[in-house]
Amino acid sequence: MIAIVSAIVITIVVLCVAVGSLLSGLGRNDSAQPPAPVPVEPSEPSASSEPSEPDPNDTTVDGSVEMQLQGLLDRYKTARTDGSLWEQIPDTAFNQTAVSAFLYIITDMKLALSWGGDSEGYLEEAAELERRLLNEEPLGTDISIKLSDRTFTYDGTTGAGGYTDN
Repeated sequence: MIAIVSAIVITIVVLCVAVGSLLSGLGRNDSAQPPAPVPVEPSEPSASSEPSEPDPNDTTVDGSVEMQLQGLLDRYKTARTDGSLWEQIPDTAFNQTAVSAFLYIITDMKLALSWGGDSEGYLEEAAELERRLLNEEPLGTDISIKLSDRTFTYDGTTGAGGYTDN
């Protein structure tokens, strides 16, 4: 069932996501700040009913899991485009492919949530994907997305893949 939903979501991703924004910026190397890591868990509600001062050490992002995943997507798209991502990890074909795969996977999660999917574990999974990406490890998820003029593949075990013409 999950595989069917994932296949449908990936198909919708291809139709809905502006592929140009996912592809833009590959190979650029400008200077900027590296992206901030995604929070692992949403903040805990306060035990008191009165509002409290925000904790300056709290690194979680307020909002729904869907909003947090969108924030992660935005940070990585921007970092890839402005080149700051390549200050954290080398700008190699392997890493460029992994970043594209990472963005596709996070987009898949976000779209599943927008259709009413259960968000349990998504932030933890996103944090693990981000950890693997920044450590230049394979992401653990296979991807094959056929676009109108080319296909994106990613082997989650080896990290091999990329775009090929149809």
